[in-house]
Amino acid sequence: MFWLLAMFACGLDTLGYDSDTDTASGSVERGDPVDFVVYPTVQTTQILIYHGHGGADLVPRSQLRAAWEAEGWTIRQASVLPPDLKPFRMIVLVETGANSDDAFLEEEVQAFTKALERGTRLVVATNAPSCTSDNVKNLLSEWEVPMVFDQPLTAEPETTSFVDIAPNAQQTVDVSAVSFERPCTLTAGGTWLVSSDDPLPLAASFRPGNAGDVVLIGDTAFLKDGAIDLDNNLIFAQNLAQVVP
Repeated sequence: MFWLLAMFACGLDTLGYDSDTDTASGSVERGDPVDFVVYPTVQTTQILIYHGHGGADLVPRSQLRAAWEAEGWTIRQASVLPPDLKPFRMIVLVETGANSDDAFLEEEVQAFTKALERGTRLVVATNAPSCTSDNVKNLLSEWEVPMVFDQPLTAEPETTSFVDIAPNAQQTVDVSAVSFERPCTLTAGGTWLVSSDDPLPLAASFRPGNAGDVVLIGDTAFLKDGAIDLDNNLIFAQNLAQVVP
């Protein structure tokens, strides 16, 4: 079902900088039109879970991590950016700014920018009550990402299955629902991926140029097994680490 990459597995590493629309109910803004899209090479075999700048780390072992590793991805987790981001197919920022207002340095922003230009996918995930973060807003503004995290969808934590899923997006192939625990909503813009019944986007993507895209997800519980749905959440997470031209 998935594009299986046969790679060597590696353990958890403690890792500086790379040298080198509308809402879900209507039309969506898909970024600047391009003649071609740059995809990462087959040598791009790692996923970085980044919990710096006031973010949160993930449990060492989880169903999600096991599913990624089963597909050949090497998972690294760090609070400091590695000196070289070239190996990373995907970089996941988990709850950035929730525990600190420590701003990103210019060299860090440039490192992320170069990674995007090579085709790396940047996933930014957060959840209520820490929906809004100046760290995240300032970072996204560097690439003119049109949507940002907004407000909690519900007042109390409650795992809910959402069935309004984008039918033609790469990230949601074979996904019929996703379960989020206490999601943040998103403002308008980008390509919606998951929506509430209202409808309010809960996950959306945007491609700043002709290479990597930025995916905002208003939940982190599915990363931590808190709202894992083996038939859908794991497929959604596995799709995030895949790109089919």
